Amino acid sequence: MDGKLTVSSATADIGTGTYTIVTQIAAETLGLPLDDVTAKLGDSSLPKSPVEGGSWTAASVGSAVKAVCDEIGEKLFKLAQKIPNSPRQDAKLEDIRFASGQIRLSHDPTQAVEITAAMRHGEVNSIEKESSASPNPLNQLQYTPI
Repeated sequence: MDGKLTVSSATADIGTGTYTIVTQIAAETLGLPLDDVTAKLGDSSLPKSPVEGGSWTAASVGSAVKAVCDEIGEKLFKLAQKIPNSPRQDAKLEDIRFASGQIRLSHDPTQAVEITAAMRHGEVNSIEKESSASPNPLNQLQYTPI
């Protein structure tokens, strides 16, 4: 319950920036500083992933990281709603955003609660989720050289 996040995948980083990409996706999704997010990669005991190469890993592992962080965000939001007299009690998930380690109302960012406070109030020490995603080749960007 220290406000830190670890994202894990069995994929490797062969110099394509996978560590950076998954860290940035997780940090952006949950409004955390990059220093509070750790990427663990390359261990076969971690969640499976496709072979590293091209943009396949960024598309599949990156999509899975986004999906799992969205699930964690929903759980955190529900914990924040349970805080007595919380302005988030009547809010919907689409009414909030994550920034600077806080859960904020979009229309009034001064109405915020620290992620760690929501977890502490909900007596939750950690949240673990697993997700999978695979890129759809039909949705990938195509370009024509000039």
